[in-house]
Amino acid sequence: MRITAIKIFPLKIPRGKVRAFASIILDDFIMIRDFKVIEGRKGVFVGFPTRKITDGVFREIIQPVDSIADQTIKEAIIRAYEDEMARPENSLEKKI
Repeated sequence: MRITAIKIFPLKIPRGKVRAFASIILDDFIMIRDFKVIEGRKGVFVGFPTRKITDGVFREIIQPVDSIADQTIKEAIIRAYEDEMARPENSLEKKI
């Protein structure tokens, strides 16, 4: 598996702890949308796409098959998020 593209969608107004959404393209073949970039106590982390099922519980609809795939996807999204937030138009200084 190769991540061939990542698109970050920063939220202008954060929803709770969610700071951005992300989409990735794997092997120039399939797109996965709605990863969440979430602000935690120890920095940002990535949540995989979820769906609320009938009993009100959220379940991941995409799951990596092993920890290497999980780590690869999460690290790539965090790097892309940090790069996006470093762009002048996304600077916190400009928003204040």
